[in-house]
Parts: sequence; structure tokens; C-alpha cells
Amino acid sequence: MASSLAVFIALATAAAAKECSEHFAEGKVPDTEGTFLCRKKGNRTFFATVYDTKIRCPKFSAYLLKPEEQKHDAYKCKGFTLDPDVPADQQAHSKDKAFDSMHDIGHLAPSNAFTWDQSDDGAWAHTYLMTNVAPQGSYFNEHPWAFVEKHTREFCVAHNVELYVVTGVIQADRPTMVDGDAVPEYYYKALCDVKSGQSVAFLGENTDCKECGITKDGKYILNAVTDVEKKAGYSIFPSSCNPTKVDETFWDVFHQSSTIMI
Repeated sequence: MASSLAVFIALATAAAAKECSEHFAEGKVPDTEGTFLCRKKGNRTFFATVYDTKIRCPKFSAYLLKPEEQKHDAYKCKGFTLDPDVPADQQAHSKDKAFDSMHDIGHLAPSNAFTWDQSDDGAWAHTYLMTNVAPQGSYFNEHPWAFVEKHTREFCVAHNVELYVVTGVIQADRPTMVDGDAVPEYYYKALCDVKSGQSVAFLGENTDCKECGITKDGKYILNAVTDVEKKAGYSIFPSSCNPTKVDETFWDVFHQSSTIMI
């Protein structure tokens, strides 16, 4: 019985991964375990998430940024909702203690990147599912991390390129648990422009911090994707993204401003 269930889950995961393959460079899904969720409406897919039901926290969300969509920017918010595709007792709830005064409900697939579709149950609404969020230090989320998300979208539009993005969290060796919900040790965001064979990653400390490992003295720290992969314990991008090195001149938008705010 157990083996039959495992086979069923494996087949369901493979089917969901295939359906959402357009959001991964060369269709390559990061090789980590978890519940695979393909966010979509009808035949249109928005992003993919791998969720760890054991610690009620996502591992990553992956999405393809397109310049024509990123020209849309209508800042707004809505309430977070439980994901109907995951049992309620296997996902964090927005009122949980893990989301205290020091921690925001932090998006992995950012809502602003999906304002191009604000229809009922559309792309933007899907970013507010609880499987796409994790506890994130408030200042970290609202300042250093917000700038990374902003500049990522700006780069996509300014250079008229499609970017594969994987945004994830990394837990401590012994995850910090608050009433059944894991509080990540790090957040990361990895970008790949397949056509140019360029990639970069940002790794932020999920603590009460100022620059949070995103910048040093106001300047962005541009990491090779393989550096983040070592911490995460799984591969993120294929070799076509050149994940072992960073061409800092290529990622020019990230040299234009500081993330430090008082």
C-alpha cells in the first residue's frame, strides 16, 4: 500500500513538473524533495512551488519573467489564503506565531511581478497562497530584499530579456521551528538569462539586520549560483546558465543604487 502511494505521488509530481516546465531553464527542475505545485488558471501557468509539508514552509518558487509583463506595475495588497491543493494542517497559516512583530509574511514569487494578471484566481492572486510564503525578517523583506526584487524586474525590462528566476529559502541544519512552522535561516534569489548564458544569485540572512548579506557598504554582493547551491544542497540551474561564475558588468542594474535605508 505504501509503495503504491509513493508511486502515485511520484507520478503526480512528474505530471505537475512537466506542466510547469516553462518556468525552469531548459525545463530543469531543482533536484530537491517536496510537494510540487504548478500555479495556473486554465492552460496558463504562472509559477511553480516546491513545498515542504513536514515543516510547513516552501523550498522555492520558480517563474519566468517576461519584459512585456514586467512593464505593468500596480502596487496593491490582499489577504493571504490557504492553498486548496495542500491539507490545511500541512501548511502555515497567516495568523501563526511564526509571523510575529519581527517577521513579515514574505513572498517567494513576488506579488508585484504578477500584477499583469489581476483577474479572479489569476497570477497575482496565486502569489498570496500560503504555500508561496515564509516568515521573513521585516526590515530584510521591506528594504534589502525589496530592492533585489525591484532591480530584477528593472533589468528584465531595461534589457528586454526573459529571466528565469528561482526564489527560495534555506533552513538551518536544525530548522528553527515556531509552533510547527519553520523560520528560514536564509532567503536566496537566483537569476538566469539563458540566451546570454549569464546567471547571478543573491543570498540574504533572515535576521534582524541592516544589509542582511545582500550588500556590503551599500554595494550588491553578486554570488555565483553554485555558491548558493552548496548551501541549499541541490542544483538550481543547468550548465547553460554558467552557474559557476558571475559577470558583474552584465548585471548592470545592480550597480546603480544602494539598498541601505534608515
